[in-house]
Amino acid sequence: VMTSFMDLETMLNHPSTEDDESIFVMKRVRLNLSTKEVTVEDWPNQRGIPMLNTVDFPMINENYVGYKNRFAYGWVSIDYWRQTLVKKDLENSLNDKTWSRPSHYPGEVFLFRGQMERVKMMVL
Repeated sequence: VMTSFMDLETMLNHPSTEDDESIFVMKRVRLNLSTKEVTVEDWPNQRGIPMLNTVDFPMINENYVGYKNRFAYGWVSIDYWRQTLVKKDLENSLNDKTWSRPSHYPGEVFLFRGQMERVKMMVL
């Protein structure tokens, strides 16, 4: 698949499925260090948007490693041309955010250190 992904013919004549989610499924895994218990849960999705639980390339903001994280970030790819960036609120999924534009291919999420706290989401 990857050998033809950037092929001009593939870009111009890609198949479209009308799917509303990708083939990936995201789960929350909790590790209890005291009891060694592992709990696997679905991500909350109060908005009922199927793509929000099919995130790929998940990450957290590296400025908060070691702390309880409220937000996770990722990327959803449906078909060839529908790509969406996701900001997942792990405490209140009604606040989940997405960004996409027709014929834009944002790729995975990158977060920047420094004075970026004021920026909600920046797409390069």
